[in-house]
Amino acid sequence: MGTSMGTRFAPQDANLFMAKLEENFLSTCNTKPLTYLRYIADIFIIWTDTEQELIQFHKQFQDFHPTINLKMNYSLLTSTHIHFLDKTIHIRENTIRTTIYRKPTDKPSYLMQALRYNLTCSDTDKRNHHLKTLKADFINRGYNPMIVDQCIHAATRVPRTHLLQYKQKPEINRVPLVVTYNPQLRTLRKIARDLQGTLHKDERLKSTFPDPSLLAFRQPPNLKALITRSALLQPTKNGTYPCGKKQCKTCPHILTSNKIPISDTLEEYITHGHYNCSTSNVVYLIQCTKCITGGLYIGETGQSPRKRNKHHYNQ
Repeated sequence: MGTSMGTRFAPQDANLFMAKLEENFLSTCNTKPLTYLRYIADIFIIWTDTEQELIQFHKQFQDFHPTINLKMNYSLLTSTHIHFLDKTIHIRENTIRTTIYRKPTDKPSYLMQALRYNLTCSDTDKRNHHLKTLKADFINRGYNPMIVDQCIHAATRVPRTHLLQYKQKPEINRVPLVVTYNPQLRTLRKIARDLQGTLHKDERLKSTFPDPSLLAFRQPPNLKALITRSALLQPTKNGTYPCGKKQCKTCPHILTSNKIPISDTLEEYITHGHYNCSTSNVVYLIQCTKCITGGLYIGETGQSPRKRNKHHYNQ
């Protein structure tokens, strides 16, 4: 049992699985971390016992489940720092300090990252150093230096203590109206707001839609999505093969081979490419198994053999 990668429920499913796994494992441990935090697949712990016990803790966690593989990087109190997600963490004067960690392949994508720098960096000098690097990156990418300065200045004006405060997200009970994005639909939000009074004339609709619908746009098909695939094609063998789909009545009649013999002429044709019952735009050959001569019929179709045969079966 598992969840396909890329599906919307996959992260939640993985979180539920790991939460239960952690609960079961930690309940069996005699020595536990002082702090245990996890974000999706990255775990951060503060360990106050010996290094040998930490290694033993990691080994026990590794062996607790047959398919979970945990890689551990740790730093002793006497060492310098450790990286966790986008942060570099170190201890100075018995206080945990944090600063920005950027991978070598990281490229800044939006100017509001300056606000995250202000949140993450506990030391003002290091924050200013990272912001200077961030500014240079955006200017090198063609951004207006004045706009970059304004965004960075606005981010640094927000007190870090304010950014560190937990903010309760307001509960949103508005019914979502999801449509495919189109520039001509920009007025849809205004139309929905203007017609809200019409809905409230009906008591049942008023209770269902107390507030205007929450307009949400799904991404329309773009050129990249049309010409690229989300997964690499697996290598295939040349020849004809059954498609393997359920209730396919063509599969039992498919010749699984990369060579097609013609009995009348004693010739043999090599199939260049991979084809099955679901392949469309094909030339096909049907051999009669009831005729004494084994008559052959060669045809072509824009449909797949599976669909074409299904049409004949239904007649």
